[in-house]
Amino acid sequence: MTDCPENDALFIVSIVIGCILAAISLISVSFQIYAYMDKKKYPQITNGVQSFGVQSQMIP
Repeated sequence: MTDCPENDALFIVSIVIGCILAAISLISVSFQIYAYMDKKKYPQITNGVQSFGVQSQMIP
């Protein structure tokens, strides 16, 4: 490989973005499970998490 700092920076940024997206999806899934368990206690949290989950699933 040739030494291209631009390509290295793009590679690092893409890895960071991928990790952030994976963390967001894991957090949203865990919130969905938590809100499903405590749906009777926190109905507004359940509704907000469900709408956020639908929005995040629509984004490719």
